[in-house]
Amino acid sequence: MLLIRTCAKFYSSAPFKLNVALVGKLRKEMECSISKAKDALTSTKNDYDAAIEWLKNDQLASAAKKQEKLSSRIAVEGLIGISVHEAGINASLVELNCETDFVAKSPAFVDLVSRIANTAVLYETGTGQEIISPIDIESLSKRNIVDSEESLKAAEEQKTIQEACTQVIGKLGENIKLRRGFIGHQVGLEPLIFGGYAHTSAGLPSGLGRLGSLVCLKSSGKLSFDQRKELAGFAKKIAQHVSGFAPQSIGPSEGVPEESVLLNQPYLFGGGTITEILQKQSESLNTKLSIIDIKRYECGEGLEKKVDNFAEEVMAQIKN
Repeated sequence: MLLIRTCAKFYSSAPFKLNVALVGKLRKEMECSISKAKDALTSTKNDYDAAIEWLKNDQLASAAKKQEKLSSRIAVEGLIGISVHEAGINASLVELNCETDFVAKSPAFVDLVSRIANTAVLYETGTGQEIISPIDIESLSKRNIVDSEESLKAAEEQKTIQEACTQVIGKLGENIKLRRGFIGHQVGLEPLIFGGYAHTSAGLPSGLGRLGSLVCLKSSGKLSFDQRKELAGFAKKIAQHVSGFAPQSIGPSEGVPEESVLLNQPYLFGGGTITEILQKQSESLNTKLSIIDIKRYECGEGLEKKVDNFAEEVMAQIKN
């Protein structure tokens, strides 16, 4: 009997002791509460890497619940995001909505819009063969969110756009929706050059704003890489003009007033009409340039914005 008791005592496991030093480190890295850090380390027996994964999964699950709860709330604020290849080879225009202008200016939301626009360019998730075609939002949402060609190699290690949106919803506490977008890509044999512009307000990086446009130019002749870069800059200026003047058509069209025809409009930066500016640019590069497509988004257009009646809200709270 004595031998059995001694063996049992010898083989008994020591009680688990939480590593307090790792709690602080985990809180700082994952921006979580003390209780969550303790739960993660307890569940993983002080395995730091496993605790990080535990917290990521826990945060994602918590954010998903919050997303479900907020999904019915109206989101008409937000930002337009533009991403264009430096030589105008392809481009994207996306709209991400949230509930308030305050969240639209937050670093987490701003970063999310920018990364979604970049991802759209890299994957070219258009719905058709048009030169500038609507983005398949459902398909794009399932793509791993990436920032560059290099990061495509490690895409399997990234989260999807939907997961990234869910994570930001959990952090900011507002409904966030990827509403719509366009992707511009090469179609046919003649060189196409894309340019994009977002009307940026103070504090926002280039390529983000409440208003954005894409423009596609076509060249009749071959272009060097440097010429493409020059034309991408020119197309960006045309896109800026489109954002400001909101033309209804590129050329004359039935029912469109002359002043709303892009080619007839005085160029935003001076020097004549858009037609005259195109001619000058064509001569300088010894090719013939034409504008073959334009797209323009204004954030929240077409959506019904909720108007709060605070007096009625207060009275309803008093009654309840």
